[in-house]
Order: sequence, then structure tokens, then C-alpha cells
Amino acid sequence: MPAGRQTCGVSSFPASARIIGGNIAIAGRWPWQALLEYRSWLCGGTLISDQWIVTAAHCVATPGMRANLDAVRLGSLFKTDYHESNSERRLIERIVVHPGHTAGFDNDIALIKLQEPVDVTDYVRPACLPSSDQVDEVTRYSTCYATGWGRTSAGGETAYILREDELPLRSSESCDRELKAHGSTTITENMICAGYEYGFDATCKGDSGGPLVCQEANGHWTLVGITSWGYGCQSTSVFTKVSRFTDFIDAVIHGDPLSEGTECETITTTCALSNVPLLKTYATTQTVGQSYVDDVTYDARLDYCYTTELKEVACHFFFRNCEDSVVPCREHCEEVFSGCYYTDTSSYCDAFPVGPPGEDWCQTGHDYCGEANIHLAGETSQGISYPHYSTSQRGSVDCVWLITVPESNHIVFRLNTLTIDENRDTISFGEGTDPDNRTSTVSKIYRLYPIDDIVISNNLGWIRLETDRESGYYQFSGTIYAEVNEINFEAKTEETPELYTKTNFEDKTGETPKLYTKINFEDKTEETPELYTKTNSENKPGETPKLYTKTNSENTAEETQKHFPEIFWEKQ
Repeated sequence: MPAGRQTCGVSSFPASARIIGGNIAIAGRWPWQALLEYRSWLCGGTLISDQWIVTAAHCVATPGMRANLDAVRLGSLFKTDYHESNSERRLIERIVVHPGHTAGFDNDIALIKLQEPVDVTDYVRPACLPSSDQVDEVTRYSTCYATGWGRTSAGGETAYILREDELPLRSSESCDRELKAHGSTTITENMICAGYEYGFDATCKGDSGGPLVCQEANGHWTLVGITSWGYGCQSTSVFTKVSRFTDFIDAVIHGDPLSEGTECETITTTCALSNVPLLKTYATTQTVGQSYVDDVTYDARLDYCYTTELKEVACHFFFRNCEDSVVPCREHCEEVFSGCYYTDTSSYCDAFPVGPPGEDWCQTGHDYCGEANIHLAGETSQGISYPHYSTSQRGSVDCVWLITVPESNHIVFRLNTLTIDENRDTISFGEGTDPDNRTSTVSKIYRLYPIDDIVISNNLGWIRLETDRESGYYQFSGTIYAEVNEINFEAKTEETPELYTKTNFEDKTGETPKLYTKINFEDKTEETPELYTKTNSENKPGETPKLYTKTNSENTAEETQKHFPEIFWEKQ
């Protein structure tokens, strides 16, 4: 849960005066500062509870960037020192991007859930969150700081050590005038500016996602902004205004308040009916971050995606402001699919609710991914490949294949061919039906190196390809197998071991049965040793049994007391 007002926003060290030209921070001064660990790229974040990080949506918005991000570090002062005594590293469980995030940096906020809570110390501590009714930060705060490892000069290298910079908050009017004078986008009510009108200190590339914190009268620090964008590194910086998103944060962290006892109602908004034929609505059984209707597309359908109606459809992120009793929408892909064809371009649908709880219900363009749901009978196999057909124009791609095999089977993937860029492409494998839950991941491929068979010890699994490369060739192919689970049995009879076998056998002697087995068992008696065999043997009454091994060796009566590996014998 978000940090309480009594424990959040406490720094053990005072801030210095004065990221571009900023001062070097000292350990523990900004204990909420997070470093997102990508294989490439650099972004920051802010700890807001013992298990949640807030960052900029554009740091995790594309499939390639999300897949490239493995962990979060806190309490760190140095960008690449992974052994600082005060730092804590946590793997990521889930990433939730605001459904209204746009390429123009509006709603530029995302949440990251850590797999394990952090240990709160003087060096790792959450920042306070503002209240939702906090409307005039410019007059409320006189001392604000931005921190990060971003570039220290325009075109320069990113900082090796954490830097801090005191920035004054700017009114929306003066900020808007400055941005328009440089041809930049008009700021929205979801943004707040900080910095100097004529340059000096500012945030820069690499600071994105990091905190802008302001000091309260009681000395605690509140997260006012999330570093978002600017028209240059020595100009006013634009931040996501956190007070506009407290309902979103509460809904994601605390769960969906509509998940139980909610009456299902029909959606009547024109955007939903004209673009995605959501025939019904359901009270969601998924977590809030998984069950929304996002932008239908990011290109040809932009005129539909930013209407008031779509905001109402997605408004369950803001439960306190929902209108017309709109509830979270869930629909089977078959029902959505009929509405996913537009004029001259076809579309591919993510499957709901059985499909991945991803961002888009429909992705316009070519179907690169192919069949999304793969069902295999026992001990069968099926090939899988990407792209589904040959083309070099792919761009951002997020393909998910959900695999189902019989309950007595598990899934094995064998890679056949692979062309991949380790900084842009990732193929992940996991158990269950929720690929957004990273705790279900069993393996990742992002380098060209020998790959052993990947075993998913479940009858439900998924494979996911994520990339945002606009050019270049990348592909893979492999075979999915449904393999029977192996079961070990243990016999505990007092005299004669119980024999388990996949083949029927018949005991005709009254004393010694024919043995056919491929599984191990253990006899606990004093006279009979452990029995192991993968070869049929037949013992006749009154005779010493012949011993069969994998090499079909025959043993005499004098050798019957010797212990041979993987043989069956019975003392007369």
C-alpha cells in the first residue's frame, strides 16, 4: 500500500542548493529514487510504497522497452555499481501503463509492481503522494528538486553518479508560452512545469520517469511530478502532474472495487460500438491493471481513440468518477473479431478473457503472429514461427501464443532457427495464462547462444515475442511438444514389491510375475533390494533369475548377490 504520511518522504540528509549542471547527490538524500535496469536505455522511477514504483509511461510503453526491463534498483548512488552496500535490487512482477497514455506524452504515468517488498531503511524509503484535491502546487511549494542519472549536458553522456537539481515550479501560462515559442506541444492539465525560462538547470535524456519532489511545511517530501519531456535539455522541463493520477494509483495498487457484486450493464458509448463491438460487460475477475479497453490503434484510428466516449469506457481506472455505471469490459475474441476489420486493412485481436491481458484489444495491420491459441493433444507437437508470413515492415510487435495440453502432460519448446537483436527483441516463456505476470516466466531468449529445450512444467503455458524495431530482420521458429508427465511410485510391501507398469502383465507361476516397467520403485524388505528395470525379464520357479540390463547382459547364479545398476532381480 502507499506509504503513510508519517513514514513517507523522510530524508536523512539535507538537500544542497542548486541534472543539467546539477550537484552530485549523496547516499540516502533521495531514498525514493529508483533506477530501472534495462539491457539498454535508462530511466528512473520513484518508490511510493514498499512494493510499488511509479515512472513515466513512455519508459515502458512499447513492447521492446518492457521486455528489456528486468529489475529495479533502489538506494543506489552509482548507475553501474551493482554492489553498493545500501542498495536493494528487486525483480519486476507486473507493469501497468495508464490506458490514456499517448505519443504526445499526455497521461505519461505507469506503475511497476516488485516481486518482493523492499526493506525500508535510511537509504530506501518511499516518497509521499499528494492528495487528489491538491490543485495549486505552484503557490504551495517553494522548494522542489529533480534527481536522476540523465545527461549532464545536451549531447553529453549520462551521469555515472546520481545528481540533484533544485527547480522552481512554473505556472501553466508561462510554461505554455515558452513551449509554443519553440514549436512544442501545448501542455495539458495532466502536466506541470519546473525550471528556468532562460535555461540554466533542467532535466535531460535519461532522467525520464524520475521524481520531482517538493518539501512540505513539516519537512517531508511529496512526489509532485514525474520527469516526462521538454523541447531541449537547457529549457523548462515538463513533468506528469501526480495529483491528477491519485485515483489511478489507488485503483491499481488496491485492486478493482468493482470485482465483486457488480451488476453487469451494457455499454452504449458510440466509440466502443463503432470500433470494438463489445456486446456485453462483465464485472472483472482480473486485477484492475489487466482489464481495460485501451486505444484501438495508434495510427489510422486516432480520431476514435481520443474521444470522450473512449475515456468513459476506460474510466474504471478512475472509479470515483465513473459515469453511467460503466464497468470494466471483458469480451471473447470471437465476439470482438467481427468488428476488427477496417476498409483495406485487416486486424489481429488479443483474446479476452482467455488471452493475454495486454494493452490493445485490436491491433490494425498485418497478422504477423498467426494462431494465438494452440491446443495440443497428448504426445503431439506443432510448429510455431514468426513472422507468420514474410515481410520486412513490422515495427512494434507484441505476439502472445497461449498453449494448452492435456492435464497429464507438460509443454516443451525446441528452438529451430533464431535471428534476434539482444537490445530490442525478447522471446519469453512462462506457465499459466497471464504473460504480464512476470513471476510466471520460466525462460527468456534475447541473445544468439545455444538454447536447450525449454520446459514449462504445466499444461498451460505461453510464449511471447516483444520488439519495437522499426527496421531490420528478426525471426524465430520452433516446435512445441506435449509430453507425458513422469510419475514415480514407491512400493512399501513387507515381502514382495508392488510392480507398477504402463504395460499389462500376468503372473502365471503363482510365485514370480513377468515384469514390464519403466518406472522406479523401492522395496523396503530386508531380503529384496531396490528393483530397477527397463527390460523385460522372465523368472521361472526354482531357478535363479536372469539379470537383464540396458546392455542385455546375463548373470550366473554365483553373481546374484552383486548389485548392478538398473537391473531387476529377486532372491529365491
